[in-house]
Amino acid sequence: MKQFCIGIFLLGMALLMPTQLLAQKAGGQIKRPTSTNTKPAAPAKPTVALTPLEKKVVGKHLFGEWWLVMDESGRGYSTLTITKQADGRLRCKGTQRSTKQNKKDYVVMDGYIEIINENKLVFDGTIKCNFDEDKGSYGGEKKGDEIFTGRFFFHCHSGRTYWRQYDEDEETKKQYSHYGGCYLDIFKKIMR
Repeated sequence: MKQFCIGIFLLGMALLMPTQLLAQKAGGQIKRPTSTNTKPAAPAKPTVALTPLEKKVVGKHLFGEWWLVMDESGRGYSTLTITKQADGRLRCKGTQRSTKQNKKDYVVMDGYIEIINENKLVFDGTIKCNFDEDKGSYGGEKKGDEIFTGRFFFHCHSGRTYWRQYDEDEETKKQYSHYGGCYLDIFKKIMR
């Protein structure tokens, strides 16, 4: 009876044994099952091809309002990021805060960049700024939080390493006279 029970037990084990173990007994290769707890891979982001001119603009740049830095070191400049969107537009966003003690001055750019040529960009979006003190003839007489929305032109004049905000038309100059002409710069060199 004891041998009979052992025989039934072994027969049951043989019938329940997975096919992979039988293959191993016969000298076959076993493929280990993969974990069922793995997450599916995230879909790859579509890459948007850049034109040669866009390659000079897309990326991270130093940027900022010179009045918030006020020295030649450039330590007070911040980062502006320009990315190419799936729809082909160049998204632009950056914030600069004053490096001076007890100051709440700042500049924020948020919008889109259009490349006219290597030396001329058009920013279409919003510039928010706050200056706690009068900047004289360039900064105008308005102080405090201000928001400007529209098209702003940036030029790189001969020999300069940055595009500087400059109002092209008289109407824009009148509308933003207290801001237009300030030293809002986007440096050409792309940061790595």
